[in-house]
Amino acid sequence: MAREKSPQKEEDEKLRIYIAIALVLVALAVLSTILTLPIKAGSGCGQQNYACIEQKAYATSNASLCGTMPGYYSDQCYSTIAQQTKNNTMCHKVSDVNESGSCTIYIANVTNNPGLCTTLIGNLMSNCVDKLAIREQMPSICSELQGGLNFQTCLTAVYLEKAVSGVNATYCGKITSNDNTQLTFTALELSSVESRTSYLNVTQALSFAAFGNSTVGARDACYLSIAYLTSDKNYCSNVSSGLATICNVTSTHFKSELSNTSAINSTAFISMCMREESYGQCNDTISYLQAIGTRNVSSCARLSSSYHDQCYYVMSEEHNSTAYCAYIKNTTLNNDCILSVRTGYVANATSNSNGG
Repeated sequence: MAREKSPQKEEDEKLRIYIAIALVLVALAVLSTILTLPIKAGSGCGQQNYACIEQKAYATSNASLCGTMPGYYSDQCYSTIAQQTKNNTMCHKVSDVNESGSCTIYIANVTNNPGLCTTLIGNLMSNCVDKLAIREQMPSICSELQGGLNFQTCLTAVYLEKAVSGVNATYCGKITSNDNTQLTFTALELSSVESRTSYLNVTQALSFAAFGNSTVGARDACYLSIAYLTSDKNYCSNVSSGLATICNVTSTHFKSELSNTSAINSTAFISMCMREESYGQCNDTISYLQAIGTRNVSSCARLSSSYHDQCYYVMSEEHNSTAYCAYIKNTTLNNDCILSVRTGYVANATSNSNGG
């Protein structure tokens, strides 16, 4: 006959069972933590070793690791993997709007997919379309902007790119805009006109004209660029009268006379200006180019009052020195000049006051 357990022994057994269950639960919790730790910490990197986690993510293109990091690190991780894999859905995981947009712009360009640009808004969309259209030299891509000023700027930049890269003036004739100075300079900046022209280039000549309150049209700028690249002033016959003299000067003298920053042949210059009955404008141009080419500040002082500050401003940029900014009397332009030299920021000098 079995002996009955005493109440005390039954209580002891229950206690042991409870303790055993508790120990099992604790063991399971510890084991679960150990098993999940490598995933949370980037496969053994340590929970806050973000550089290690990023390297692991990039090496395996494992975007799930990006989510284990905070803010900036997470955004950078998603963006990098998106670009590695050319997967735009990863760009959408980037929380910073501008960074996400830049990510999409990159994917759109490397995959030649203008449709991705339409997933963006505002300037991000315009930048995306502009870059892709210009890189592919395809005006049709600009149609993604559906008309308006942004569309016109994109189209102008593409034709400028095609004209300059192939030294083909035919594309200049396709540019319809010729009365908007701001559009012209935006399109010049977007295209490669400036990078394909050397020291004292086309953009300098056009900036000089704009600072003198001349309208700088994009079609004119295109023909002037071709005249510069070919040293053929016959292209200047297509340029509006307001820029004809500067076009002739650019094509005839910029490269041949200023390639080594020497002083230009003033006698020949003035003779040409006299023949074209534009002595006043050419006289200013001579002093302007001499000042920049020879770093002679006194040449700026010989300019008419409306060109003083522009001369000093451009000289400071060309020679990367704020010393020239000190000569600028206009406070706003003076500050812009200093900022331009120190940070590489190029202010819109043509829109400021030209007080001398």
